[in-house]
Amino acid sequence: MSKLNIAILLIVFGTLAILAALYWTFAPVIKTGSILPNKNQPSPAAPESPEGDLKQKPPASLLEPPAKPVAREVSSEEQAQLVLRQQALSFAARQGTYANADGFFALQEVYPDATLTLRAFFEAEQLRLTKEHPSMVSAWLQTTKALSARFTSDLPLAKQKSATVVVQAQQIIETGQKSAVISYHEITITFTLTQGRWLVARVASKPLDL
Repeated sequence: MSKLNIAILLIVFGTLAILAALYWTFAPVIKTGSILPNKNQPSPAAPESPEGDLKQKPPASLLEPPAKPVAREVSSEEQAQLVLRQQALSFAARQGTYANADGFFALQEVYPDATLTLRAFFEAEQLRLTKEHPSMVSAWLQTTKALSARFTSDLPLAKQKSATVVVQAQQIIETGQKSAVISYHEITITFTLTQGRWLVARVASKPLDL
Protein backbone atom coordinates (compact mmCIF):
# COMPACT_ATOMS: atom_id res chain seq x y z
CA MET A 1 0.00 0.00 0.00
CA SER A 2 1.31 3.36 -0.99
CA LYS A 3 1.94 6.20 1.41
CA LEU A 4 -0.84 8.24 -0.23
CA ASN A 5 -3.44 5.64 0.54
CA ILE A 6 -2.23 5.38 4.10
CA ALA A 7 -2.49 9.19 4.52
CA ILE A 8 -6.05 9.21 3.15
CA LEU A 9 -7.08 6.41 5.51
CA LEU A 10 -5.62 8.28 8.48
CA ILE A 11 -7.55 11.43 7.54
CA VAL A 12 -10.80 9.48 7.17
CA PHE A 13 -10.34 7.61 10.46
CA GLY A 14 -9.44 10.91 12.22
CA THR A 15 -12.55 12.63 10.92
CA LEU A 16 -14.75 9.71 12.03
CA ALA A 17 -13.14 9.75 15.46
CA ILE A 18 -13.85 13.47 15.85
CA LEU A 19 -17.48 13.03 14.77
CA ALA A 20 -17.89 10.10 17.16
CA ALA A 21 -16.49 12.15 20.04
CA LEU A 22 -18.85 15.06 19.27
CA TYR A 23 -21.81 12.70 19.07
CA TRP A 24 -21.15 11.06 22.43
CA THR A 25 -20.60 14.47 23.98
CA PHE A 26 -23.85 16.21 22.90
CA ALA A 27 -26.19 13.23 22.51
CA PRO A 28 -27.21 13.17 26.29
CA VAL A 29 -27.94 16.91 26.24
CA ILE A 30 -30.22 16.59 23.23
CA LYS A 31 -32.08 13.61 24.77
CA THR A 32 -32.77 15.34 28.13
CA GLY A 33 -34.13 18.46 26.39
CA SER A 34 -31.94 20.88 28.38
CA ILE A 35 -31.15 22.96 25.37
CA LEU A 36 -31.67 26.65 26.20
CA PRO A 37 -34.89 28.05 24.72
CA ASN A 38 -34.84 30.63 22.05
CA LYS A 39 -34.95 34.12 23.55
CA ASN A 40 -37.24 35.32 20.79
CA GLN A 41 -39.76 32.55 21.41
CA PRO A 42 -42.51 33.71 23.83
CA SER A 43 -43.03 31.73 27.01
CA PRO A 44 -46.33 29.89 27.27
CA ALA A 45 -48.86 31.79 29.40
CA ALA A 46 -50.04 30.23 32.64
CA PRO A 47 -53.71 29.20 32.61
CA GLU A 48 -55.99 31.60 34.49
CA SER A 49 -57.90 30.12 37.37
CA PRO A 50 -61.50 31.10 38.24
CA GLU A 51 -60.33 32.18 41.72
CA GLY A 52 -57.83 34.61 40.16
CA ASP A 53 -60.62 36.19 38.11
CA LEU A 54 -62.72 36.69 41.24
CA LYS A 55 -59.83 38.36 43.07
CA GLN A 56 -59.05 40.70 40.19
CA LYS A 57 -62.64 41.68 39.40
CA PRO A 58 -64.61 42.90 42.48
CA PRO A 59 -68.41 42.76 42.36
CA ALA A 60 -70.10 45.53 40.43
CA SER A 61 -71.84 46.71 43.64
CA LEU A 62 -68.46 47.59 45.13
CA LEU A 63 -67.43 49.55 42.08
CA GLU A 64 -70.49 51.80 42.18
CA PRO A 65 -70.13 54.91 44.41
CA PRO A 66 -72.51 55.08 47.40
CA ALA A 67 -75.64 57.10 46.86
CA LYS A 68 -75.45 60.61 48.29
CA PRO A 69 -78.07 61.46 50.93
CA VAL A 70 -80.67 63.89 49.71
CA ALA A 71 -80.61 67.03 51.84
CA ARG A 72 -84.03 68.12 52.99
CA GLU A 73 -84.83 71.68 52.10
CA VAL A 74 -85.68 73.91 55.05
CA SER A 75 -88.94 75.72 54.51
CA SER A 76 -89.30 79.44 55.02
CA GLU A 77 -91.59 78.76 57.99
CA GLU A 78 -89.00 76.57 59.73
CA GLN A 79 -86.36 79.19 59.09
CA ALA A 80 -88.58 81.92 60.54
CA GLN A 81 -89.27 79.88 63.68
CA LEU A 82 -85.57 79.17 64.14
CA VAL A 83 -84.68 82.87 63.83
CA LEU A 84 -87.34 83.91 66.33
CA ARG A 85 -86.28 81.27 68.87
CA GLN A 86 -82.69 82.49 68.58
CA GLN A 87 -83.90 86.06 69.05
CA ALA A 88 -85.81 85.01 72.17
CA LEU A 89 -82.76 83.24 73.63
CA SER A 90 -80.57 86.28 73.03
CA PHE A 91 -83.11 88.75 74.43
CA ALA A 92 -83.73 86.67 77.56
CA ALA A 93 -80.00 86.53 78.32
CA ARG A 94 -79.36 90.23 77.63
CA GLN A 95 -82.33 91.65 79.56
CA GLY A 96 -81.34 89.57 82.59
CA THR A 97 -77.60 90.31 82.64
CA TYR A 98 -76.51 93.54 84.30
CA ALA A 99 -74.43 94.99 87.17
CA ASN A 100 -74.46 97.99 89.48
CA ALA A 101 -70.91 98.90 88.46
CA ASP A 102 -72.28 100.83 85.44
CA GLY A 103 -75.67 101.70 86.91
CA PHE A 104 -77.36 98.74 85.17
CA PHE A 105 -76.75 100.38 81.81
CA ALA A 106 -76.96 96.97 80.07
CA LEU A 107 -80.76 97.20 80.27
CA GLN A 108 -80.68 99.99 77.71
CA GLU A 109 -78.94 97.75 75.18
CA VAL A 110 -82.17 95.83 74.58
CA TYR A 111 -84.11 98.95 73.59
CA PRO A 112 -83.71 98.42 69.79
CA ASP A 113 -85.49 95.03 70.07
CA ALA A 114 -88.33 96.23 72.34
CA THR A 115 -91.51 98.19 71.85
CA LEU A 116 -91.86 101.69 73.31
CA THR A 117 -94.00 100.34 76.15
CA LEU A 118 -91.38 97.79 77.11
CA ARG A 119 -88.62 100.38 76.91
CA ALA A 120 -90.46 102.45 79.52
CA PHE A 121 -90.67 99.34 81.72
CA PHE A 122 -86.90 98.79 81.49
CA GLU A 123 -86.24 102.43 82.35
CA ALA A 124 -88.25 102.03 85.54
CA GLU A 125 -86.50 98.72 86.24
CA GLN A 126 -83.10 100.37 85.90
CA LEU A 127 -84.06 103.04 88.48
CA ARG A 128 -85.40 100.39 90.88
CA LEU A 129 -82.25 98.27 90.70
CA THR A 130 -80.01 101.31 91.18
CA LYS A 131 -81.83 102.16 94.42
CA GLU A 132 -81.84 98.57 95.72
CA HIS A 133 -78.20 97.82 94.85
CA PRO A 134 -76.12 101.01 95.02
CA SER A 135 -72.58 100.54 93.79
CA MET A 136 -71.12 102.42 96.78
CA VAL A 137 -72.28 99.70 99.17
CA SER A 138 -70.98 96.54 97.44
CA ALA A 139 -70.66 94.98 94.02
CA TRP A 140 -73.77 93.32 92.63
CA LEU A 141 -73.94 91.32 89.39
CA GLN A 142 -76.63 89.20 87.78
CA THR A 143 -75.91 86.86 84.85
CA THR A 144 -78.61 85.07 82.87
CA LYS A 145 -77.80 82.14 80.58
CA ALA A 146 -80.55 81.06 78.19
CA LEU A 147 -80.77 77.27 77.90
CA SER A 148 -83.74 76.41 75.68
CA ALA A 149 -86.69 77.98 73.89
CA ARG A 150 -90.06 76.74 72.67
CA PHE A 151 -93.17 78.25 71.11
CA THR A 152 -96.36 78.30 73.16
CA SER A 153 -98.44 80.37 70.72
CA ASP A 154 -100.20 79.36 67.52
CA LEU A 155 -98.21 78.52 64.40
CA PRO A 156 -97.32 79.00 61.58
CA LEU A 157 -95.70 82.37 62.11
CA ALA A 158 -96.56 83.47 58.59
CA LYS A 159 -100.21 83.77 59.64
CA GLN A 160 -99.62 85.43 63.03
CA LYS A 161 -99.17 89.00 64.21
CA SER A 162 -97.87 87.97 67.63
CA ALA A 163 -95.92 85.06 69.04
CA THR A 164 -94.94 83.78 72.47
CA VAL A 165 -91.69 81.95 73.23
CA VAL A 166 -90.88 80.44 76.61
CA VAL A 167 -87.19 80.39 77.51
CA GLN A 168 -85.69 78.35 80.32
CA ALA A 169 -82.64 80.07 81.78
CA GLN A 170 -80.07 79.86 84.56
CA GLN A 171 -79.64 82.95 86.72
CA ILE A 172 -76.53 83.65 88.80
CA ILE A 173 -76.37 86.51 91.32
CA GLU A 174 -72.97 87.48 92.69
CA THR A 175 -72.29 90.02 95.40
CA GLY A 176 -69.15 91.19 97.12
CA GLN A 177 -70.25 89.86 100.50
CA LYS A 178 -72.00 86.55 99.82
CA SER A 179 -71.36 83.51 97.66
CA ALA A 180 -73.06 83.23 94.27
CA VAL A 181 -76.74 82.27 94.24
CA ILE A 182 -77.83 80.05 91.32
CA SER A 183 -81.47 79.65 90.33
CA TYR A 184 -83.49 78.65 87.28
CA HIS A 185 -86.29 80.65 85.69
CA GLU A 186 -88.89 80.40 82.98
CA ILE A 187 -88.97 83.62 80.98
CA THR A 188 -92.01 84.23 78.79
CA ILE A 189 -91.30 86.58 75.90
CA THR A 190 -94.17 87.96 73.83
CA PHE A 191 -93.36 89.26 70.36
CA THR A 192 -95.44 91.53 68.17
CA LEU A 193 -94.99 92.01 64.44
CA THR A 194 -94.33 95.70 63.83
CA GLN A 195 -93.67 96.93 60.30
CA GLY A 196 -92.39 93.52 59.24
CA ARG A 197 -90.14 93.12 62.30
CA TRP A 198 -90.62 91.06 65.44
CA LEU A 199 -90.29 93.27 68.56
CA VAL A 200 -90.57 92.19 72.18
CA ALA A 201 -93.72 93.63 73.74
CA ARG A 202 -93.70 91.88 77.13
CA VAL A 203 -91.35 89.92 79.39
CA ALA A 204 -92.43 87.88 82.38
CA SER A 205 -90.25 85.66 84.57
CA LYS A 206 -91.02 83.06 87.22
CA PRO A 207 -88.68 80.75 89.15
CA LEU A 208 -88.59 77.04 88.41
CA ASP A 209 -88.73 74.46 91.18
CA LEU A 210 -86.03 71.93 90.27
